[in-house]
Amino acid sequence: MSPGCVCAHPPRPGHRQSGDSRLTWASRHVDRSSCSITVCRHALAGKLFGVTGTEGAVVRAGVTAANWGTSLWRWWRPPTDTASVTAAAEDLAGRVFSKESRLRRDLRSGRGDLLPVAIEVSSPSKTGMEIYESDVCAIASRYESLDLPRRLLVLGDAGSGKTVAANLLVLQLLERSPGSADAKRVERPFPVRVNAAGWDGTKAFSDWLATRLCYDYPHLRPKMAQKLIEDGWILPVIDGLDEMDTPESQASRGSALLNHLNGAWCNEPVVVVCRADEFTTLSLETTEKGLFGAAIVTLQSVTDKLISGHLTRKSRRATETTREIWSQVATRVTNEPDGPLATALNTPWMLGLAVTALRHDPGTADRLRSCTTADAVKDLLFAAQIPAAIHELELKNEYSEYTGDNIRAWMQSLARCLENRRNTGRDGTAIRLDEIWEIAGSSRCRILHGLTVAAIVMIPATIMFLFVNASGLTARFTTEIPIWIAAWFRGSGPSGVAGWVAGGLILALGIALMVAMDDESPPDPRYIKRRAPEESTWQNALVVGFVSGLMVVLWLGLTPVIGVMAGVDIGIAHVLVLESGLIVGLAGGLAAGFGLGTARQVEDETRLIRDESYDAIRFGGVAALTSGLAAGGISAVVLGLTSGDALTIGLVLGLMVALTIVPLVGRMAGRFFIATLVFRFTKAFPARPTVFLDWSRRSGLLRVNGTAYQFRHETYRQWLQRQPPPE
Repeated sequence: MSPGCVCAHPPRPGHRQSGDSRLTWASRHVDRSSCSITVCRHALAGKLFGVTGTEGAVVRAGVTAANWGTSLWRWWRPPTDTASVTAAAEDLAGRVFSKESRLRRDLRSGRGDLLPVAIEVSSPSKTGMEIYESDVCAIASRYESLDLPRRLLVLGDAGSGKTVAANLLVLQLLERSPGSADAKRVERPFPVRVNAAGWDGTKAFSDWLATRLCYDYPHLRPKMAQKLIEDGWILPVIDGLDEMDTPESQASRGSALLNHLNGAWCNEPVVVVCRADEFTTLSLETTEKGLFGAAIVTLQSVTDKLISGHLTRKSRRATETTREIWSQVATRVTNEPDGPLATALNTPWMLGLAVTALRHDPGTADRLRSCTTADAVKDLLFAAQIPAAIHELELKNEYSEYTGDNIRAWMQSLARCLENRRNTGRDGTAIRLDEIWEIAGSSRCRILHGLTVAAIVMIPATIMFLFVNASGLTARFTTEIPIWIAAWFRGSGPSGVAGWVAGGLILALGIALMVAMDDESPPDPRYIKRRAPEESTWQNALVVGFVSGLMVVLWLGLTPVIGVMAGVDIGIAHVLVLESGLIVGLAGGLAAGFGLGTARQVEDETRLIRDESYDAIRFGGVAALTSGLAAGGISAVVLGLTSGDALTIGLVLGLMVALTIVPLVGRMAGRFFIATLVFRFTKAFPARPTVFLDWSRRSGLLRVNGTAYQFRHETYRQWLQRQPPPE
């Protein structure tokens, strides 16, 4: 078969394929690996080679193994032909659009809420910088009017709507009409908003961008992410430049990112979002004194006319008395454009808080008009957010502890945790549900989790060891395999029961140490759970098992000195390791492949802990089954034990493996549950963090970025951190 052939599947009876479907199908089968898969399927159906009987079975088994190996290779190394990359780009663009649409709802910047804030555009031209004015609603059209490679810098003060502008830019560039007949495909490049907070600036920008894409969109394989970047599909919209540095780094991280963009990325499109004052500081540390070749969009302050008009429009659904109260605030802003009230409300963020506070309590109007400074107005509006959220609270038992003081204390704990993360060089703007245990105290949770795992593993392990000892299998086991470790249980070490109890203790302490010392912060996207699309779970599992068995056989089979050291004849040693290696490799590989194939893509921020717990239990069950089968097989085949003894050993070892695997695979879930117990005593955070965080998002106190929670605005987090704890 020639490398360029296309192997056609026979169409299903009665099935009609559209032209687009046939074209898509053909484009996915033009490479040689796809052809080999088709050949394998025909071989399994008995349509190739013309062999039957035992020979046919052997041929089909070999071809099936090659098919599975190819499938696993394509999962690990996804195809990078034009059709596959285009399909991956389309899929990623759709996910970005969904994610940004949700963020727009969390930011409350949809239609009717979006302020047409004025922007000043400074665009480089042949004659110098061309300066003109527009409004934020036209930011996408302004970007598209730039000369290639279209580099843009979005600046503004705190609360001026920079994230809203970035979100609007991404959505407008991606917006299309899929239902129409002439719906366009995703254009190259398409925008993807990424947060730079937590990056130390040492990695090459393209490598970091690929890593960040895989973290924000777990379905994406690293090789495919790198290919999308290399082929120019990605327009990075970088948010959080002003939140990269810690007090100790002294602007080194932010300036390093700008130097990356001015170096290898100088001729590539990019959008950078930053506070104006922070960018001025960073520019002094860069080689180009800014972002090379970029147009600048500067978000302007909200005018008094826009403030009063927005308040009037928002009060239309209120009663006549309430409208009069709102109009008094609007009149004060109009009459005193330089007064404390107009000064405080001159950003979309603060104006939105004012609307929320006035809707909850119209009496806020009098307190706003009595404020003598802009800071007093901001403090009043920040303090009104939690009472306004409680006002919208549904009367359910799960919210019975959601009082003003409790919510404020919980939000302050979250604010302090994020500040600590930032000071230690991590992302201090957002936190995921599987990282919430840090609020309870990182060291405390690690120690308690390790001790809990040790107790859970040690007690059943000791009981099972004693059961094996009491059943008489100990002497049988140590007689059949006279390896050096058997001496521990036969007299040279602690004898009898003490040896098995010590074994349980050592196993428990070892697992507890592994659990306590493990650190997944910041998470590495290479280890994020994924599901291989359109691949059979069991095929992947058997391939991994087959390869694992071969590796164990090669490794142990070429090391007969192990058998000699154990007192076994060198010829027998070869047989033992070959048989044991094959059984253990297949069983362990089956468990690893099944766990790899069934691990879930985490797209819902509220399901992180639930999905990890399910994965841990599922993987532990499969590992217990396969290891039990392996132990029973070795006992019967290699050691020659009776079926009853082999079954007992298999059951005992299977249970031991399950108790070992579940805490290791679900360690983040374990720490989360330990933290919930700590919260019940310390009251630093609610005992049900998932419910509280989701409620906070729906109430407008928090927002979701990917699968992580963050405050609606950094100024609110800073204000909470400065406030004294409630009494």
